[in-house]
Amino acid sequence: MRAVSRPLVWKDQTIPVGLSIGASMSTADTASGEALIQQADMALYSAKDAGRGQVVLYTDQLGQRARARQQLSRDLKEAVAHDQFTIFLQPILDLASNRITGCEALLRWDHPQQGLLAPAAFLSAAKGTQLLPDIDYLAMNHALDALARMHQAGFSGLTLSLNVSSTILSDVNYPGLLDWALQSRGLPHSSICVEILETSLLGGGHIGVLAAIERLRRIGVRVALDDFGTGHAGLSHISAIEIDAIKLDHSMIRRLETAPRNRVVARSIIRLCALLDMDVVAEGVETQGQLDILRRAKCPFIQGYGLASPMPVADMVGWLRANTPLPAPFTLDATTPARATPHKAKR
Repeated sequence: MRAVSRPLVWKDQTIPVGLSIGASMSTADTASGEALIQQADMALYSAKDAGRGQVVLYTDQLGQRARARQQLSRDLKEAVAHDQFTIFLQPILDLASNRITGCEALLRWDHPQQGLLAPAAFLSAAKGTQLLPDIDYLAMNHALDALARMHQAGFSGLTLSLNVSSTILSDVNYPGLLDWALQSRGLPHSSICVEILETSLLGGGHIGVLAAIERLRRIGVRVALDDFGTGHAGLSHISAIEIDAIKLDHSMIRRLETAPRNRVVARSIIRLCALLDMDVVAEGVETQGQLDILRRAKCPFIQGYGLASPMPVADMVGWLRANTPLPAPFTLDATTPARATPHKAKR
C-alpha cells in the first residue's frame, strides 16, 4: 500500500493512485477457494465503505454484517415491488398565530419482520441498489394522498413538506410528475414545500438540483433547504439561490440553551431570513427553554417531539381535532396530548 501510494509521474504530470485491500485467511470452516474469494470481496467492500485506502481482514462479524446488508437489499426490492411503505406526519406550529399550519411527511418502511423502519435504516441500501428514485416517487404519492385525506377531514389549510433526494431532483421529469400528481388530487401547488438537503447543493450534481428548484418554483411549489447548518456554505446558499424557507437543523436547536454563541448564530440566521422574505422552521424543538429562545428571536415556525412525534395519518387527524385550538400561548410544559411517544427520526 505504501508503494502504490507514491504518485505516478507521467509526461510531467503527477497522478495519485489509491488502493483498498480486502483479505481473507483459510480456516477449518472454509469450504472452498471460492468462499475465500467471496470473503475477501466482503472485506474489500468494507475497506471502501470505511473511507478507502485501508486494509481489512475478513472476520465472522464482518461476514454477518455483509450478509445482513445483502438481505436488506433483497428485502428492499420486495418492498418497492409490493409497496410496503407508509407515511407518518409531524405537525408544524406557526408561533405567530399559535396554529398548526402544516406537517412534514416522513417515510417509514413497514418491514414484514423488523416492523417500522426510518429511512436511516435503509437509505444506504436504497442507493446501492439504485432503488432510491422508486422509493422517492412512492413516498411522494403516499404523502400527497395523506394531504388529500387531511383536507377532506376538514383541515383544508394545511400545507405539506416533502423530503426528496438529490437523485430524484436530477430527474428532469420530477417537477412535471409532481405537477400532475397535485392536479389529479385537486391539491393546490402552494400547499407543497419540497425540502432538499443543503448538502445536495455541494459537488458536481448541484447544477441539476438548481434547475429543479427553478422548475418547482415556476409551477408554484415552495422549496426549502433542509438540515440547514450541517453543510459547508449555508449563508452563500440562501444568498445565491431562490428558495422560500430554511429548516434549522436539530443539532443547532439542541445547543440553544447551553451555547451562547450558538444562540447568536441562530438569531442572526432568523433575522437574515426575515430580511430576505424567507421562512424559518426550527426542527427538533423539545424543551420550553428552546421554545422561549426561538420566540424571542421571532422564529416563524417550529416542529419537534416537544410539540408532537411523527404519527400515522389517522392519528394526526385525531391529534389535530384534540388540539385545535392550542392553548394560547402554547407551552411545551402544558398538559396537552401534544407529547406523543417518539418514533425514530427521519434520518
